[in-house]
Amino acid sequence: MRTRECDWIDHAAVWTFDEKSAAITSSPYEIHPRHREELDRWVREDPRLAVTYGGTGWYGNNTFQVNLWRTDRVKVITPA
Repeated sequence: MRTRECDWIDHAAVWTFDEKSAAITSSPYEIHPRHREELDRWVREDPRLAVTYGGTGWYGNNTFQVNLWRTDRVKVITPA
């Protein structure tokens, strides 16, 4: 069984659209190359997913912003 590495999820918020899960926004203190590799793998395995990185995380305190979402529910999410 393949497992998912989710330690990039810190100070997370899950957003819904039409009462269905649509996006996860996370504010980790750092983004390791392995985090990007894992998220890229998720996107390759499920073409409905997209990911963006950028800006300061909503949590502040030197966190970063990571957004993972379903493009069939939300077309575009632009990082802050």
